[in-house]
Amino acid sequence: MMQNEWIPHEWDELCQRLMRCAQTHDSASCQQQAQEFTQQPQPSSYTELLDRVREAATLAIAWRDSDSSSSNQSKPSSSARKPMKFDPEHGVVDSIDEAGAESFPASDPPAY
Repeated sequence: MMQNEWIPHEWDELCQRLMRCAQTHDSASCQQQAQEFTQQPQPSSYTELLDRVREAATLAIAWRDSDSSSSNQSKPSSSARKPMKFDPEHGVVDSIDEAGAESFPASDPPAY
């Protein structure tokens, strides 16, 4: 079976995004985890790629939550979430990503 050419491209992009995300956190642990993640063998199927996307998202969420818990110890907690900031250096690169994030949670996808 011939491998889909799209998978290696998406794997590289995922690794780059995770490394950029880790760099935004002032933690050697985050950067080490990202490095270990990117050293895994490239996924061989779309399903495996999706599993890796889930793993990368889980890491990034844990890093964010860790940052939030340490910074919120001295601040009162807030149940409202702040809107997402759009920054090409950290993975949100186009109007489609921006429109999708701004429309969340919505019952309909954004109109491009």
